Amino acid sequence: MSDRIEILKNSVNNAIRAICPERAILWTEYYKNKLNRNKPVEIQAAEAMCYVLQNKSIEIYPDELVVGNYTSHRVGGIIYPEKAGLSALAEIFTFHKRKVNPLSTSRGDRFRLFSIIPFWLNRNVLYIAPIKKPLSLFIVRLSSLESREAVFLSNQ
Repeated sequence: MSDRIEILKNSVNNAIRAICPERAILWTEYYKNKLNRNKPVEIQAAEAMCYVLQNKSIEIYPDELVVGNYTSHRVGGIIYPEKAGLSALAEIFTFHKRKVNPLSTSRGDRFRLFSIIPFWLNRNVLYIAPIKKPLSLFIVRLSSLESREAVFLSNQ
């Protein structure tokens, strides 16, 4: 393995895993804009993606030949509030305390992510799906289980 690849590998392996708030915040900003509400769903999704890509931060790390990352962190995860991301947002204040795969977030980012929950409560896939309540309640319950409980339930 070349020295450059070894440096990149170590950089990724030693990076702090974190949650990136950018996509969720920018996606919410787009959908909150009243000018976008009467557009076809496909146009909204395309324009929301365009808005995110035009406004997100750009990180270029040393020794990279192919650059680009969808998060603002070296190693990070994103939340999709319009899909099933609300269950993840409900745990935003405990992600950094998890024993398995903890994800760091700054206090400010946690509050920014938490603040978008009211907007998405009745606009996410779980809410607008045809089988709203049973599936929504199941997924919310499942997301709050410890991993050992989830494995137990799946084996029944």
